[in-house]
Amino acid sequence: MRLLQMSLAGGMLILAVTAVRAVFINKLPKRTFLVLWGVALLRLLVPVSVPSALSVYTLLGQGMESEGRAGAAGSAEGGVSADISADIGNRIEMDGLQGAAGQTAGRLVSEAGNPLVTASDSPGGEAGPGLWGLGTSTCAWHGFQGRLRTAGIIWCIGAMTWAAYFAASYCYLRWKYKTAVLVRNDFLEQWLEGHEFWRKVKICASDRISTPMTYGIFRPVILLPGNLDLTEEEQLNCVLTHEYMHIRRFDTVTKLVATLAFCIHWFNPLVWILYILINRDVELACDEGVVKRLGIASRSAYALTLIQMEERKSCLAPLGNHFSKNAIEERITAIMKIKKTSFWAILLAVALVSSVTTVFATSALGGEERMGGISETDTQIPLSDRTYTQEEWEKLQALRFDGYEHMSVRDFQNKVWELTDSEEYWEIIERFSLDATLYEQRDRNDTAAFLFYVLSPLTAEKWETRSFDGSVSKAYPEAADNALLEYNIILTIQDAEELTVGEYRDARAGVAKGLESWMAGRTEAELQEEDLMKAAIDSEVADLARQWGSESLRIQVKPYYIPLENADIPENQALEDQALEMRQSQWDKNLTPYVPFGLSYEYDQTTDDFRLYFQGKEVRGLVDEEEGIWFSEHAGISIYGEGAVELYAVYEDGQLTGLREATEEEQETWTQMRQENTDSLKTGGEEERGNPGTEEDYRSLLALMAPDYEAMSLTEFNAALLEWANEDYDRMERIGKDAAWNDIRVFLREDELSFAKLTVVLSGLENGTEIRNQYRGREEDPVHDWNFPDKIVAESGMAAWCSLYYQFSYHIDDKDAVTVGERDRLVGGFMEAVQAFWEDTDVEGMLKMEEKDVVEELQRIAARWSDGQIAITVREDQVSFERMDERGRQ
Repeated sequence: MRLLQMSLAGGMLILAVTAVRAVFINKLPKRTFLVLWGVALLRLLVPVSVPSALSVYTLLGQGMESEGRAGAAGSAEGGVSADISADIGNRIEMDGLQGAAGQTAGRLVSEAGNPLVTASDSPGGEAGPGLWGLGTSTCAWHGFQGRLRTAGIIWCIGAMTWAAYFAASYCYLRWKYKTAVLVRNDFLEQWLEGHEFWRKVKICASDRISTPMTYGIFRPVILLPGNLDLTEEEQLNCVLTHEYMHIRRFDTVTKLVATLAFCIHWFNPLVWILYILINRDVELACDEGVVKRLGIASRSAYALTLIQMEERKSCLAPLGNHFSKNAIEERITAIMKIKKTSFWAILLAVALVSSVTTVFATSALGGEERMGGISETDTQIPLSDRTYTQEEWEKLQALRFDGYEHMSVRDFQNKVWELTDSEEYWEIIERFSLDATLYEQRDRNDTAAFLFYVLSPLTAEKWETRSFDGSVSKAYPEAADNALLEYNIILTIQDAEELTVGEYRDARAGVAKGLESWMAGRTEAELQEEDLMKAAIDSEVADLARQWGSESLRIQVKPYYIPLENADIPENQALEDQALEMRQSQWDKNLTPYVPFGLSYEYDQTTDDFRLYFQGKEVRGLVDEEEGIWFSEHAGISIYGEGAVELYAVYEDGQLTGLREATEEEQETWTQMRQENTDSLKTGGEEERGNPGTEEDYRSLLALMAPDYEAMSLTEFNAALLEWANEDYDRMERIGKDAAWNDIRVFLREDELSFAKLTVVLSGLENGTEIRNQYRGREEDPVHDWNFPDKIVAESGMAAWCSLYYQFSYHIDDKDAVTVGERDRLVGGFMEAVQAFWEDTDVEGMLKMEEKDVVEELQRIAARWSDGQIAITVREDQVSFERMDERGRQ
């Protein structure tokens, strides 16, 4: 068995164990998952496998072979012969796609519109899904025989680099702990006598660590922080028992084996997941062992100790075991859910381990090992020289059913899947999809367009949501950088029964053509104004998404614009100067209250550089917890000097009385957060959307939408929502991000959408505020904010625009007396009224208003939607209204 096959087989097993873990993590003994991870490590490290009739690979192979034999060898409506390339005499060269191939394969050349594809769907990917077997076969990768040697060298470099890193980390830590001293007292002596060890164990202390840990295999050492209070016997007993469990179970060996697998399979992202989760499960199993040894009643004390011992580690110690922060929330949750293991839990654990091992850890039964289509004798010619038989072309054309554009997506999928239900047929389709020459013709050949923009996305594993990248530019020879609009069109199918294939195809092409036409109409002056163009682009993509979207198909467009620079046309410097002046004015307005207490600041319009100072020190940021705001020029750390500090506003009886520097602990927390932000910018750029809520997530949420939920008191409903949120934090996070991004990818009725986007958001806000109030010891009202899309109008290459951001709070006298429906009617009505004011007032009308006029209008709306039980307040100092009219300045 080759390395890649081992990695793929191990990856399949890792996915299975991860799924089992997600469902049963708090229902089965934690050591169950260590056993499963051990099986996965064996699959990754041992180059032999046991064949089994129950293996998933045997079942898949038998199903594909039987379906392939059942089809007619020469028919476009059945399977193909086992040797799909036997008819060499009829092979068609791809270079002749628009010549002889067009005559042989049918109607190949016609107008194809402007389809777009994502990198994940593009052919020829060397390190994409095909490498891991998650979407395309790895056969093509093995076919590049000329690249095998290069791939081997790259693998060796990666493996040696990671091995050197782990070895250097371990040696450094051992050197660091050489200064540790042996500690003894009566309690430690009694504790050692009361615990059996197969190896000699030493207890030492070091000032160079901040949290207890264990290292060493044959002569283990329990290392305690030098400042740990040895007189706190209850806490010390928890710490020592935790480390004792690590030693007794040889957890260091487990981590060593996981590290070895990581170094060998460093190229497989699923092995990274294994490495992370096995370290977590080692700690969870250890926690379970400690609680069972100390007694169930010790859970709270042990969890408290875990929190107190939370580590802020800055390096990777792969061969040590830490009593520290390792998915701290998951560990505490697991600790509090530990209970006596029942006979049925043990029986279920044994059954799961046996079934997962049998199905996923064994190989196919037969003379040839199959792994996602990989064969020891499989070869493929390089993509650039790929050729096809007439029969293969006919099989692709056979999927372009007459009138397929009018079929529903569901009917089209079912017909394709029924017709291609054989391994050989999908291998042909896959070879086409990996063809670089065909891919390059996707915009001018309708067979290629059909393959990449209809067949592939609608029959992919994750067909519900697909993204299509594209770009359009305007070139000026005299410009240093030409204008470029890159975009990502995301199509989410919400009703596959109603949406037709033609509507899906036309929606993508329509948005792409719309952006192309819109870009063509922009003047040179407009193309140079980045802020102006971004606002106009946002407005245009919103219009296109509404135009081409429907209840069955949701469209998102994410644009990225690079402006035209240094062209030989006059620049509108006044526009930029006014924007900088408005920026300085906003800083002045926000920071003036803090100046009497020693804060000073500088703003350089020439560089758009802003700096804060306090008592001669540079200030990175100012936190005003009373007002719930944070002032900072940059969320990262790279632009600040070494001695820069964080500031906090000080209040007494609700009045600002001064400023203070952050404590050492606060400063360290801010430094860590800023460093993470800086690192994320270096490695990824923009914030990621994260995983969206699933249908299962929303089904669980909608269970709270009882027929009479609107009649429930806020106290009762909010308590039910809080209980639901505490059941699954990740689920709550996914749904919360959906609401924040206004991006719910599950089909919901209008009333369900209102429930998810209004009722749940407001009640969640109230729950969060109440918890924060209990923590701070003072009463505050929930605060909500909204940022509207800019309103913009352009004339003769110049534009006028305005923007609005606002915050409001609302006070509820008695949540027992106010129902959910009444709260939603008033607060939701206020938000809708503000939105109507913004949408119904045209740009000309908004340009005539000052910020105080907008504030007064919002306050009038708030008064109209307040009553005796709910009072809505617009936060005047948190309203930002900006406007600019450059149309008369040419």
